[in-house]
Amino acid sequence: MRENNFPGVVLRERREAMGFSIEGARGRTHVPAPCLQAFESGVFDQMPEQTYAVGFLRSYCCFLDLEPESFVD
Repeated sequence: MRENNFPGVVLRERREAMGFSIEGARGRTHVPAPCLQAFESGVFDQMPEQTYAVGFLRSYCCFLDLEPESFVD
């Protein structure tokens, strides 16, 4: 994952279109809310170890019915 040019807005727009808040998405995915917010904002300085972050991102993309590979670098 790279911070520059990360398409976090796509994640946020999809979540909102599905009618979920960050907390609602957290409850369905079990991905910590700060990680969800970081994915959507494209700011990764407070993320856990890369292995966990990539797993969380994959889970979030699957929940949003988006292809994870287009978000995982």
